[in-house]
Amino acid sequence: MGSTAGRIAVILIAAVAVWKLPAGGTAAQVVWESLGVIMLASIAWAVWRFGRDHWLDLDRLGESGRLVLFGSLGLFAVAMAGRPVLWSTAPGSLLWVLMIAAVVGGAIRSWQLWKEL
Repeated sequence: MGSTAGRIAVILIAAVAVWKLPAGGTAAQVVWESLGVIMLASIAWAVWRFGRDHWLDLDRLGESGRLVLFGSLGLFAVAMAGRPVLWSTAPGSLLWVLMIAAVVGGAIRSWQLWKEL
């Protein structure tokens, strides 16, 4: 790894390139979107890997336990997908907070069910 000054220089060069080069903003947007896709792919891989490594625990949770766990994961995905729209209004923000609270409650209940196994 390089020094801190070298890292700062790389960031500054990238910033100047975005600022001065034609279509620099478009290139920055492409990089940002690519990082988002990589992040989503990493999360999907981690979920797949967890399910593969802990399939017996998931099976032993029972039908209601799996419903709570997967329902919480699905609600989290919906909350994250709708976040920009929901945050644009006060009732939407409140709904988003309630959705996240339900996700946390479901995660806690799933953990409690798992500990009872």
